[in-house]
Amino acid sequence: MTFENNSLEISLVTPMFNEEGEIKANLERILVTMEKLGKDWEYILVDDGSTDNSYQIAFDVIGNHPRCNILHYQNNQGKGVDHRRIGKRIGEQ
Repeated sequence: MTFENNSLEISLVTPMFNEEGEIKANLERILVTMEKLGKDWEYILVDDGSTDNSYQIAFDVIGNHPRCNILHYQNNQGKGVDHRRIGKRIGEQ
């Protein structure tokens, strides 16, 4: 699905760090909820240097979704990474 960046109504950004036990269910809930809203949306997941299998699990769930993007950092950047990356939107790529 393609969409123009000025058509986005909702941008959701969430951090992730070592969430392998929860991330699959959380992402599935996010996708269902966002689709039900009936709005143009994007979702950005920020993997802040997870050392477990979180990134691979997340990629398996949303890696090929046209409205989702995963920002993956090899090393933990701290909670400020979310705020610095808010401007990186899928519609701007």
